[in-house]
Amino acid sequence: MVTFVVEYAKSGRSSCKALKRKIEKEEIRIGKLLPNPFSDDDDKPMATWYCLEGFVIANERARKHKVDSVDDLEGFEDLEEDDQELVTQELFEAKTGKKKGSKRKSSSKAEKKKPTKKAKKAKKSASGGGGGLAGKSVCVTGRITGMTRAVAKAEIIKAGGDPKSSVTKNLDILVCGSDSGSKKALGEAYGIEIWDEDAFFEALGKGSSSSGGKKAKPKSKPKKKSKKVVMEEEDDDDEDDTGEWACHLEFVKGTSNKFWRIKIEKKKTTVNYGKNGTPGVTQPKVHSSVAEAKKYANKMIKQKRSKGYEDKVEEDDDAMDEEEEEEEEVDDVKEDDEDEDEDEDEDDEDDQDVNEKGEAIAYLESAGTDKKFWEIRIDGKTTYVRIGKVDVAGDNTTIKEHASKAKADKWVQTQIKSKKKKGWEDA
Repeated sequence: MVTFVVEYAKSGRSSCKALKRKIEKEEIRIGKLLPNPFSDDDDKPMATWYCLEGFVIANERARKHKVDSVDDLEGFEDLEEDDQELVTQELFEAKTGKKKGSKRKSSSKAEKKKPTKKAKKAKKSASGGGGGLAGKSVCVTGRITGMTRAVAKAEIIKAGGDPKSSVTKNLDILVCGSDSGSKKALGEAYGIEIWDEDAFFEALGKGSSSSGGKKAKPKSKPKKKSKKVVMEEEDDDDEDDTGEWACHLEFVKGTSNKFWRIKIEKKKTTVNYGKNGTPGVTQPKVHSSVAEAKKYANKMIKQKRSKGYEDKVEEDDDAMDEEEEEEEEVDDVKEDDEDEDEDEDEDDEDDQDVNEKGEAIAYLESAGTDKKFWEIRIDGKTTYVRIGKVDVAGDNTTIKEHASKAKADKWVQTQIKSKKKKGWEDA
């Protein structure tokens, strides 16, 4: 049985069978999985990998085992929303434009028979298109007039360029059609040379798409601005330093230990995701309005929670300070007991009054020979945390006032969950 799977490339070692080029790390790739005749293990099939544009071409030519829609692709739901739209668009255009695909195929054969003409055409395109595409890495985003994404990539290869499907710092040219989306914003942030579709057609030797053959100059690359942006990015690592994350979720189950968070800044949303302990991947997106940005954020949060992601548990600073200074606090209490007998009696009475206040919610003890206890009580908006050593005189109580009863209850449950996660158990 043949299975098709779509995913992000885990490394840069795989190659596209159709276009004979490497598939970059984090680039979308589609695999055709066949049973392995050399192994009885069904979990180790033989895989043939394609980049997105290569798979569209191969899928058009296939007589059987074809992908008719995204429903035939395993792992499609795990792609980011922008990439889901991209894959759907590519497959739909290929499915409804088979005549264009056949022309592209016959044209390719003709070019192989006459390589001299192809070389001359590429040279002519380079001389008349603001430098051409020879030796340049080019990414196309948005809708290009009269041209599908697969055809655009084929034209880039014909002009001597290297087509890319993602925006990185090393990209030379970003071609932006209508509805460019977040890739244009990312390209501007990196200081990449950005062309409109007229400049792109001019570089291909096809003239302008809308001005009747009028030449359009590609926008110059802002070199100084590029250096400045790169320096800022090296200092910041990512976009976490501006604004606050509206939602920070985690998925910790089995071998999976990853995070996902989203930030809203006016009409812009920024998604950051990856494995815990790593900077992860950051994807900005500009929306048509502030309302659309919020709607998109809420939709993504709901989608992630439906897949098992949970809110990240943040430990309260006071609780962390308590645990780090437990030994010191207990020792201080014991010294006070030895040096000040009169104050000891007064302190015991005060502690007894404090310890009797509120409702006891939990009493936990640590594991090991040197056992410690941790008790938490709540009285309306006030919480009382008492710590010390089991069967040893002296303890310490921390009082905390909260904004409301609900927030106090939530804080208590957070502290109990944090303690139990570290091995503390109910006494």
